[in-house]
Amino acid sequence: MSRELFRFFIGLFFFDFPSISFVMYAITCYLLLEETLRSPLHDYVG
Repeated sequence: MSRELFRFFIGLFFFDFPSISFVMYAITCYLLLEETLRSPLHDYVG
């Protein structure tokens, strides 16, 4: 992702959402990403 696009999205979230909603959005994305990354790992471990 280009830096300009990333900055645009960050600005969009900060200006469109209250900080509480932004925090909840960030946590949700983090949890989804962590789950996505951890799933193949569990498959390998068995």
